[in-house]
Amino acid sequence: MTGKNRLLKRSDNGKMKSEETESEKPEKAETLFTKEQLLRSERFQDRKDLLNALLSPEQQYTMKQAEQKTEDYMKGKVK
Repeated sequence: MTGKNRLLKRSDNGKMKSEETESEKPEKAETLFTKEQLLRSERFQDRKDLLNALLSPEQQYTMKQAEQKTEDYMKGKVK
């Protein structure tokens, strides 16, 4: 996502002028969930037992991280 900002620059004749520039807006931070929240979610009902074994109760995870852990396990990439 981009937004417009105003930038003040000194022109060749020494006067200040305003220019519009495009800048990157920071990406929205992903929401973190506890193990219990993920286990109760509809999204993971078919993998509830697997998530219960893979996730730590002391940590928080994004949906993407939880999905990646299950995918890595199913592919045999568990460390």
